[in-house]
Amino acid sequence: MDVILATHTDNPFLAMTNIERYADASGYGCNLTVRSAWLSAVYPFHFEPYPLAEFIAALRELDRTLKGQATLKPMWEDHYLRFEGDGIGRVRVSGLLFDCGGNDQQVRFSFEVDQTCLARFVADLTSASLP
Repeated sequence: MDVILATHTDNPFLAMTNIERYADASGYGCNLTVRSAWLSAVYPFHFEPYPLAEFIAALRELDRTLKGQATLKPMWEDHYLRFEGDGIGRVRVSGLLFDCGGNDQQVRFSFEVDQTCLARFVADLTSASLP
């Protein structure tokens, strides 16, 4: 399943594509695609069920109150995806992606969207996470 943040533009753009739950229920994997200004990346993003559940709950709260943050970060790695609300309708989407295989490559991105993007993203991500 694919979950796309509805920015209604090609840039900025964020999508979690080919989300799959591992057969042993230990976690999920997807391709995280991001475009922000001149930066573009497709990253193999992996995370466990608990961080995903926390992320979804925090996104729901962010959608309701427009403030706070929601972070999807695996339990044992340092890469992450974060949404931060400013309380008046702007949401900063940011993240840090890096190569865990020994190469010294990192991608740090950040862009702003309107809070109206959140509800659909949360609904789709919730559907994608169901067994």
